[in-house]
Amino acid sequence: MRRPLGKERPRFGQRHPVLAYFATVTAIALFALFPLISALISISVADASGCRVDEAGSYPCMMFGTDIGELLAFLFILGWLGMATVPLGFLGFLAWSAFVITRIIRKRRHAQQ
Repeated sequence: MRRPLGKERPRFGQRHPVLAYFATVTAIALFALFPLISALISISVADASGCRVDEAGSYPCMMFGTDIGELLAFLFILGWLGMATVPLGFLGFLAWSAFVITRIIRKRRHAQQ
């Protein structure tokens, strides 16, 4: 299918900027919450399989014939990274909100002229 001359395909976010805004906020939230989610998954898997998980070290945990104790310990300790990513995600959310608000204000001013 050919496009008429002078008609370029809009880039992602130009035609429907709400999708780009939502995708960015989702990425910021995943960045901020991933360490906490991994720690919760580690606790849930350890609890379901009857294993012990804590910061002291890894403990043997057999699941489907494989020892996943070190993986569970790693995922659990990764939760401490949330002390850095949650505040950074909050700052990212504030910066992104300021960007979106200024963009909306500029579009409205441009539309009035």
